[in-house]
Amino acid sequence: MQDSVEAGHRQAREFLKTSHADALLWGSVLKVSGKEAMQLRWTASAEGPAATGSGRYQADPDLNLPPLFWSDLGKVIGLIVTTRSSFLYESGTYLVDRIRPFISSVRQILANPQANWSDDDRAGLTFALAQALNGLGAQAGDNQALKDSAEQYRQVLAFWTRDSKKLEWAAAQNNLGTALQCLGERESTTKNLHLAVAAYQQALEEYTREKVPLSWATTKNNLGNALLALGERESGTDTLHLAVAAYQQALEERTRDKVPLEWAATQNNLGGARLILGERESGPENLHLAVAAYNQALKERTRKKVPLDWARTQNNLGAALESLGEREPELENLHLAVAAYNQALEERTRQKVPVDWAMTQSNLGSALRKLGERESGSENLHLAMAANRQALEEYTRDKVPLDWAATQRNLGTALLELGKRESSRALLRDAETALNNALSVFPSDYYHRPRAEAELKQVQREIAALQASGGK
Repeated sequence: MQDSVEAGHRQAREFLKTSHADALLWGSVLKVSGKEAMQLRWTASAEGPAATGSGRYQADPDLNLPPLFWSDLGKVIGLIVTTRSSFLYESGTYLVDRIRPFISSVRQILANPQANWSDDDRAGLTFALAQALNGLGAQAGDNQALKDSAEQYRQVLAFWTRDSKKLEWAAAQNNLGTALQCLGERESTTKNLHLAVAAYQQALEEYTREKVPLSWATTKNNLGNALLALGERESGTDTLHLAVAAYQQALEERTRDKVPLEWAATQNNLGGARLILGERESGPENLHLAVAAYNQALKERTRKKVPLDWARTQNNLGAALESLGEREPELENLHLAVAAYNQALEERTRQKVPVDWAMTQSNLGSALRKLGERESGSENLHLAMAANRQALEEYTRDKVPLDWAATQRNLGTALLELGKRESSRALLRDAETALNNALSVFPSDYYHRPRAEAELKQVQREIAALQASGGK
């Protein structure tokens, strides 16, 4: 009997390989004392304790399967979903085409009225769904997916409580933080960024360095990201310094030898904090440290290995070089910034990652404008306008209001320079409109607001001077 069962599992696995199915329910009809009964077994394509059934499922005369069948079904499906969801942790690659069908499948599984899920099984499936929605929201620029992800994580936290599942609770808190942070980065208010900080701090109560050093370091890195997003909007630098400290703590465990890609991610993020600090200081020290951190990250973040992460760091390196170039009489770093942005756009395409594509288009427009302001010709100023207008096709006010406003400001400053050179009241009026658009969104305490207000006044002076001289 045992030999026939093992042979059945072997045959089932061969079928699963050729059919690309996840699980097979099979069995035999037994005849005992003139009566017939079905005896069923599982074979799953995934490995694990639930991969093979025990043969305990005997249907009643109406072919209704017993409750034990549905209980074990939950374990098998949980195993399959967990195995299938591993791709969600593939850093730096385009995943949307794989995420969408995964979300659809898990939603159907959770909605099955016959499945009598245990709380733990339901929490595991919901956690996988939340992860997928988080990834979809981040890559596809889908804010509703991020909101859905946060709601799913909150449902998980109702099952995985701190008392019953300490580390699982911490994992859900950490991941809730990532969804809220990504959403908060796209909003004009800071509510979700503050909620993300709170979620990370909750996670760190169980994710201690002594118990789970790498999970602790991951959450420290994530906390740094949320603090950086908050600090970027504030006029002071205290929150930015807290972000630097969080990244440096993370790097104590996220070493290049142990976890090279995670080390590179934190180097990239540390570069971001150094960059914002450097932009607010008179000296270039933090800008040079930012460039150094990005170059460190690129040692592991190669285009071949993690194309989207490579592109992100190329974009960020471009921003640091642009800030350095803005302060120097030579144009070399501005040209290097343009080259870095163009490299990033080779992977950051509009089709794959529309919001990231728009970010780099906006940054490219900023660097081209700064080059154009120093050159006698107007070619780079026209290219700057084109890049910013392209960015605004994805950077909409509804979807990413603060990024939309920042790009409106970039567009306005390019139009201002062109309007001055060409003595064009029409271009200056367009500049005035763009800058007013930016100021309609920038919060009163936003770091870049005073500069935008000064630029708007300059535009208005130029318009008044043209009107007084009878210019076109």
